[in-house]
Amino acid sequence: MRDTSKQGDTASAEAELASVLRQGFGGRADLGMEDLTKLLNLDQKTLLRHVRAGKLPFRSVGTGRKRIRRRFTMGDVMAFYRNAGSLAAEPGPRAARPGAAVPSSTAGGLIGFIPRPTRPGRSR
Repeated sequence: MRDTSKQGDTASAEAELASVLRQGFGGRADLGMEDLTKLLNLDQKTLLRHVRAGKLPFRSVGTGRKRIRRRFTMGDVMAFYRNAGSLAAEPGPRAARPGAAVPSSTAGGLIGFIPRPTRPGRSR
């Protein structure tokens, strides 16, 4: 049997997001970076980080000789939130630093950490 309540929750959350975005866009076709940061209550650097990572699609306006002017449509923002939900649900593998503590399983199902080895000739 499929869980329809989960699908209903997702659909209602998406409908609520669309409603909030429609109000925020106020009949405009797109928003600039500053307006979108205010609407989403995000810092401009955080939003720019998502743009540069390719998580938030945008449209370039002008020639970009001095700087790129980005415009965001409501569809762009909706796609960003859809992808953000799926990315949060499935975290990717993280690369371990060389020499970092390595997780190991221990009795009882808890995770312990093996301390990194010390260099020869160094005492702690």
